[in-house]
Amino acid sequence: PDASALLGHLQEILELPDVTDILLLQSVWTIMRQRSGSRAFSKLKAIVADQRRRCAYFANEHHAECFVARTPYEHRKMLGKAFAGVVDKFNVLPGHYDAVCRAAGWYSAFGAQGKGVIVLSESPLCREVAASQGLVVMGWHAYLTTHHPSSPHLLGLYDS
Repeated sequence: PDASALLGHLQEILELPDVTDILLLQSVWTIMRQRSGSRAFSKLKAIVADQRRRCAYFANEHHAECFVARTPYEHRKMLGKAFAGVVDKFNVLPGHYDAVCRAAGWYSAFGAQGKGVIVLSESPLCREVAASQGLVVMGWHAYLTTHHPSSPHLLGLYDS
């Protein structure tokens, strides 16, 4: 998932044991650490640490093929300075989506071990970037109805 898929209450879906095989990128981890409360971030760490969930943490910012340099805007944003007009409705800079899509493309080609990679995003900008790179991209609703049709409680949680 990218940051738009986790910000807000959508992280609660990941806490349920039905959702497994999650690849959490370092770039998303950094945003969540900065933006979510310590309790929400602790839950995210617990999800990744739970071996039954088959989750993985991928240090995409330290991988040459996945690295996307931060723009001056992104660097200043990380220092706490706001930039109106350059962020999307999730308050995420466009470079984040480039990093997510580049990492998803690399992981799909080299690290997925035969499993399909889906970019989970609520951002129209990320969906556009992912589609332009030939990646499979879905929002929560599409993902849950496609991959968890026998778990209506997940869709109910999304709709609430």
